[in-house]
Amino acid sequence: MDVISDVGGILPQQAETVLADDSLTMKQRLVSTVHYYFMNTNEGKLFSDVDVRKALSLCIDRDTIVENLLLGYGETAKSVISSANADWVNDCGYSFDPAEAKALKEKAVGTDEVSCVILLNSSLLGRWPYQDTAAMIQAQLKEIGINAQIETVDSATWSERLKNGDYDIAPQPFTVCAGEPNYFFTRNVESNGSNNISRCYGIKDTALDELIAKVAVEPNKTERQKYYSQIQKLVKENEYIIPLWYDVTIYAMNSRIRNFDLDVTFCPNLYEVNVA
Repeated sequence: MDVISDVGGILPQQAETVLADDSLTMKQRLVSTVHYYFMNTNEGKLFSDVDVRKALSLCIDRDTIVENLLLGYGETAKSVISSANADWVNDCGYSFDPAEAKALKEKAVGTDEVSCVILLNSSLLGRWPYQDTAAMIQAQLKEIGINAQIETVDSATWSERLKNGDYDIAPQPFTVCAGEPNYFFTRNVESNGSNNISRCYGIKDTALDELIAKVAVEPNKTERQKYYSQIQKLVKENEYIIPLWYDVTIYAMNSRIRNFDLDVTFCPNLYEVNVA
């Protein structure tokens, strides 16, 4: 093997070992992958209430996740769109405020403790620190009166449970592989979006549907930027999907490999690669 270049292919905790090996060259690249907490917001579920969703978001210390769990190999999320998509992203003002989170939780569901399930996909745990992130957020949620149970299941079971709506929070990544973020919004936010339906996110917002439809056919870039700004603002205001961090992919190669670089969708230009 001469190259490891997939997202999550090298964990932050492995970077020091790679850097210490003179036979290897290590690089890093901010890519268009974002890590999220998707929620079941359907009626009857805990996160059907926007104030509980806001409380969850305010319990997430994104800076600490990046600094301590990712060892700096990541960026604090400012939007559901990665800063790698610089033409479209806005800083939506995500923050860490446990006191406000507690107030919102009590406003929504009272002072008694309530429960939820953070459902982890075991196939992702060897690529990103989802287990440690869940444990950190679990502890913070406990402080505001939410008892979060962490359940880890295999990929097939995880998919089936999302399909059946048998979860509350489903951590997962998403990569904008196309040129614009509508690739994300049409699948995950639009009322009839494929992931929104098949994974029981329960997002139904006519204002967002109209904006997503408009941006899809708008030829003027400046106007599309305005639409994307409104979409990001509405997603943040309603906390339909909660971003955690932007992925910085660590990749490495045998030192005899030259000019191996990744783009924002973690694809190399093999025409530029040389082997010494």
